[in-house]
Amino acid sequence: MVYGGYSYIEENHKPGRDEFVTVLWVKGKAPFRTLAEALASESSVGTWTKLSTMNSFVWEKLRARVFRLKQVTRRSGFVFVAYPYEHFDSSNLLQILASIRGNIYGLKELQECKLLDWKSRPSFRSSSPDPRSDSKRSGKGSARRSGHMLEQ
Repeated sequence: MVYGGYSYIEENHKPGRDEFVTVLWVKGKAPFRTLAEALASESSVGTWTKLSTMNSFVWEKLRARVFRLKQVTRRSGFVFVAYPYEHFDSSNLLQILASIRGNIYGLKELQECKLLDWKSRPSFRSSSPDPRSDSKRSGKGSARRSGHMLEQ
């Protein structure tokens, strides 16, 4: 299945240290794989229609990659997505989350979508503002680390 002329599902992809990784629960009106394609497209470089501005650099370096799917029903399941840091302002967690979540909540195909977990590189976590204060994190264990579902 392709979304907007491109396929974002790459199940042989192994996320690297240069990627922000998420796991989302989705349920919708379309088949599960279509929902996964739409989610990855709309939260990275694509959209529902073919883009005339898409080029090989954007496609290869900036797109999201669905690297794992755990289907629960015909129209629901868990979607594991890797996003290259190069796609974002890499020191701004709120911008990353807004970019990932922002467009997908407008997808007509989705009935439910929940960001369940995320994982980032250590250097990103130690340079991000601490949500509990106005200061930078010390990098000495205070950085929030999620990734519980991602490590299974």
